[in-house]
Amino acid sequence: VESADLDHKPHDLFERKENDLAMLKTIKLVEALCGFEFVFEHLDGRKVLVKSQGDVVKDGDLRTIVGGGMPFQHNVIQKGNLHIKFAIEMPTAADITPQVAAQLERLLPARPERPMATEDMDEEELRPFTQGAKSSAHREAYDSDDDEGPRGQRVGCETH
Repeated sequence: VESADLDHKPHDLFERKENDLAMLKTIKLVEALCGFEFVFEHLDGRKVLVKSQGDVVKDGDLRTIVGGGMPFQHNVIQKGNLHIKFAIEMPTAADITPQVAAQLERLLPARPERPMATEDMDEEELRPFTQGAKSSAHREAYDSDDDEGPRGQRVGCETH
């Protein structure tokens, strides 16, 4: 066996760590909640059918196929494991119509009780994150042409 045969070559689906393999699999939210099946082609050309065991899979969860990795060099009968990390594809806003949202509210466990707004609270709305966007207050302060007062003045936190 030439040493080039022992080199680990990069692969589109798998990463290798010794005799173990790792892969990333993206599944839809409905599959994460209700179960899934998928097929992949192993390094030796076999097609492998993977079935969930009915448990809920969360984003970032790992599952293992024992013996699904690479054969050991001196014992080809023994194999490493295949570790699958899951990414959950969330539905888009367009997928969740008001009717779908109402159905989900009925089917899923109840959400926590909503806090009651009081006069001493500021109510804020979340918006999508935009890389490099500046706050409107920041933009107004630096876009202003009037030179009254110091610019970029730091605000200290009051301690009690």
